[in-house]
Amino acid sequence: MTVEDKGPHDDAHAAWLIDAGEPVYMLIGSLLTTELPVNGSKHHVLVGQGMTHPVQEHLVPLLEFFAVPRALSEARDWLAWAEAPADLLEVFVERGIFARVDTTSPLSAAESLAELRVAPECFAVEEGAGTDRYVGISSSPDGAPENFISPELAQALWADLGSGDIPSTVQRVAADSGQSQEVVARKILASAAELIEQKLIRVEWVTVDE
Repeated sequence: MTVEDKGPHDDAHAAWLIDAGEPVYMLIGSLLTTELPVNGSKHHVLVGQGMTHPVQEHLVPLLEFFAVPRALSEARDWLAWAEAPADLLEVFVERGIFARVDTTSPLSAAESLAELRVAPECFAVEEGAGTDRYVGISSSPDGAPENFISPELAQALWADLGSGDIPSTVQRVAADSGQSQEVVARKILASAAELIEQKLIRVEWVTVDE
């Protein structure tokens, strides 16, 4: 298997982080590639707090596949095609490389992302329209917003960065807005998978051991 090889579901859209009907697995952080090696590798994962970990070349296709959230059934098909060990998913979850999302309910999904937070990959853009205010994500500081997102997700992305994980953010936003935690969790996670697929946001560790 090489970086150029295409496996099953490689071109499939991201699995939903809620209401998926099965667990969803995804890479924690962002996969970065440089033209020249840095610390002996061209590939690194940005895991949180600006820290990166080097990645061996043969793992790049695997991490690229899971850089998009994948349902368990898709993950099993891909791992079988790659002739990877059957327990690889759980090994990577235990090592903190992958997150396993319990999609049974919005709250269970949020709780399975404990110690993780959502972080913007691009710039925030705010636009006023009368008394309404929208928060979008743009590829440049002065560009037009490419995606409009809910105020709840906006708070998770930009309010008190680094101060809380996804479950605690759900609790805080629910308390501030008077909404139930279930509703807030759904609003935060409903569009998150699509934005991760588009490389506009990532899920990363709140704290990282050096």
